[in-house]
Amino acid sequence: MKMKKLLSAVLSAALLLTGAGVPRIQAQAQEQVQQTADGLSASEKYVAAMGTGWNLGNSFDGVDTDLNAEDKGETAWGNPVVTRELIHAVKEKGYQSIRIPLTLHHRFTSENGTYTIDPKWLERYKEVVDWAVEEGLYVMVNIHHDSWIWLKEWDGSKASEEYVKFTQLWEQLAAYLADEPAQVCFETINEPQFTERENVTDQQRLDSLNQAAYDIIRKSGGNNAQRMIVMPTMNTNHADEKVQGLLTFMQGLHDPNLIATVHYYSEWVYSANLGITEFDEALGDDGNTPRKAADQLFAILTDTFIQNDFGVVIGEYGLLGYDAGENCLQQGEEMKYYEYMGAKAAAQDGICLMFWDNGSGIDRNDTGYAWKKPLVGTMLETSAVQRSSYATGLDTLYFK
Repeated sequence: MKMKKLLSAVLSAALLLTGAGVPRIQAQAQEQVQQTADGLSASEKYVAAMGTGWNLGNSFDGVDTDLNAEDKGETAWGNPVVTRELIHAVKEKGYQSIRIPLTLHHRFTSENGTYTIDPKWLERYKEVVDWAVEEGLYVMVNIHHDSWIWLKEWDGSKASEEYVKFTQLWEQLAAYLADEPAQVCFETINEPQFTERENVTDQQRLDSLNQAAYDIIRKSGGNNAQRMIVMPTMNTNHADEKVQGLLTFMQGLHDPNLIATVHYYSEWVYSANLGITEFDEALGDDGNTPRKAADQLFAILTDTFIQNDFGVVIGEYGLLGYDAGENCLQQGEEMKYYEYMGAKAAAQDGICLMFWDNGSGIDRNDTGYAWKKPLVGTMLETSAVQRSSYATGLDTLYFK
């Protein structure tokens, strides 16, 4: 396991000891990026220090796509205003990193081909980023639902509105956050997807967007010249052609401060309980199971990225039936998944798991920020640091 837990513990302790001394945090985190040791690349070492992460989902990424409607900001999708206490609770639950999705649609104005982000929206977003930094958390900044709201229609031309808009938004975001410490990383775009076009492939368009964001970030001053940049596969999928496409692009940049990202919600029929209930139940005639599928995921990520010195953030993971009510998933079988994913990530340096929480995980309306499903929450916290259990066959919970 190399030194994954030791590195995380040492860096976390250093961050906490600094208190409000953000410049010292910045210097230590920057040193973390620059140095390599024990066979870990700079990228793997950074991801190892990210430990286990949590998503502040359906807050800054929530948006009403009707531009004629009032923008309700971070409360648009039903979650309360984010508090400093929530961010502290995330740290107290053992998380070492936080992904803060950000949707810019409805939050910028357009005039004569110039797109300007609402400065108050940027200020509020930075406030929450800074709360996380002060807690000693690694932070992943991310442009989110813009990917499917408007960017998916891009035709591949750099003269097109979508490309101009994307580049201008990144210019403003990168400049505004340029002085954030190195523990803040930038993810270029969430779940890239495109409408089919005859003269350009999806991968070509993704490469162009990643290149544009990369160039903008690196030239935008402050700490951005060395900042870790996180790049997604097409659709954030881990299929072979998707990961190979991203690997080829990243290798062409000759930059050690890059991280790959994918998302993982297990196999559809198990994840949403569409006829497959058990974690070790065969999905088809080939004998594949949700557990074996998880093994395949980590093998692909290791063989593709880790072996080529790129760390990997599984920027979202969970199960699709998680927020569909208590009766959707068989809870014992659900907990096997979380336990096993934690064990797989712990066994491989340079892979960080980030739980997707859209408000159905941590109760953001509870002053104590307890888990809405205490058993699942306990499993998520425990599996981040140790193996809690192992079972094969149906694991059923009985209640009086």
